[in-house]
Amino acid sequence: MSENPNPNQEQENEAAQAQQQEQQQPAPVNPFAQESWADAPPVSSTDEHEKQGAAASGDESEKSHPPSPPVNQGDEDEILDPKDYLKREFGWEDPELGKKELEELRALKNKPPVEFKFENEESERAFNLLKEGKVEDLYEILDTKRKIAATENMSAIDVLKLQIELQNKHYTKEDIQDIIEERYSFPEKPIKDEDESDTDFQARVDKWQAKVDKVTRRTERDAIEAKQQLAKLNSELKLPDIPKAAPAPSQPSQESLEAIAKAREGYLQKLESDYNSFDGFNTKVKDESVELPVSFKVPDEEKVALKARLQDFDPNDYLEQRLFAGGVPDIKRTMADIYVLENIDKILAGVATNATNQRLAQFIKEKTNTDVAGAQTTLAPRHGQAVNPISDKSWVKQN
Repeated sequence: MSENPNPNQEQENEAAQAQQQEQQQPAPVNPFAQESWADAPPVSSTDEHEKQGAAASGDESEKSHPPSPPVNQGDEDEILDPKDYLKREFGWEDPELGKKELEELRALKNKPPVEFKFENEESERAFNLLKEGKVEDLYEILDTKRKIAATENMSAIDVLKLQIELQNKHYTKEDIQDIIEERYSFPEKPIKDEDESDTDFQARVDKWQAKVDKVTRRTERDAIEAKQQLAKLNSELKLPDIPKAAPAPSQPSQESLEAIAKAREGYLQKLESDYNSFDGFNTKVKDESVELPVSFKVPDEEKVALKARLQDFDPNDYLEQRLFAGGVPDIKRTMADIYVLENIDKILAGVATNATNQRLAQFIKEKTNTDVAGAQTTLAPRHGQAVNPISDKSWVKQN
């Protein structure tokens, strides 16, 4: 018989289970209360109990069931023997063979290229024609040379045909044959008639043979001359020289470009600041008793125009156009320009002095006229004043 359960014991068990569930319920969290938060989440007694149970069950499982080996999923790299890899990828049976081959390749790469030398100039020209794809030009020249070289073993008629062909490119084979027949054909050999005597026939044969011999001699003479002309043609026949491409001009470095830009900027600044300081030309006329300043002032509009020209001024281009117009040197202008550049002060002073003297001579001539009584009037510098040779106030009349 089974024993009846104790009602008190059941009530105690239910109370214990209720208390345990109440403890497992997390406390309500107040998001604004400081005590509701911690640096790490608290571990409940239930979690701790589950961990302990899992650990205990795990120990038992390990004792009853040993761990199985990991399953190979095929994502790991294949491990090869180095020799097998070299043989499969590069065909090297031995690593030493691969090392030797690499050393040879490096040596070949670092070896300077061998400069190819041609035996002669004609060979180099032929090579250039092939390189440029001008095969027809090369073939025509070489074929002509080949034909001329073979004339030593040709018959006289063939030599003459070749000469006519090379000297007349527009002739056809029929044209060449017509010329040969007109110049070098043999007369038809005679045939004995039935009623002709042997003596008469032999006379005709001898006459025919004489003509044949004459044509043969002419053919051989012309063939000798033709060979000489062909030999001359062969010596003059040159392969066309293909001009070598001019080397591309070297590009200036960035430093050079910057230096040029800086120099031009400095030039333009100097032009802007100094062009106003050019006023023109000044000199002095000196005499025993007076020194007169003479000047030529450049108008402002001309100075502005000259400044605009100097902004893009090329001295080399300017001198070439001025002194070598049309490629012909202008010696007279060149000498005059150089003399003016090196002696401008002397020129200005001389011109001013000569002009003053000429004007003074003219002035004196005008003022020294003879009066009505026939007395000659002369001029003398006015005492106590600076003398201006052109001014009336600087001179007094003397009889």
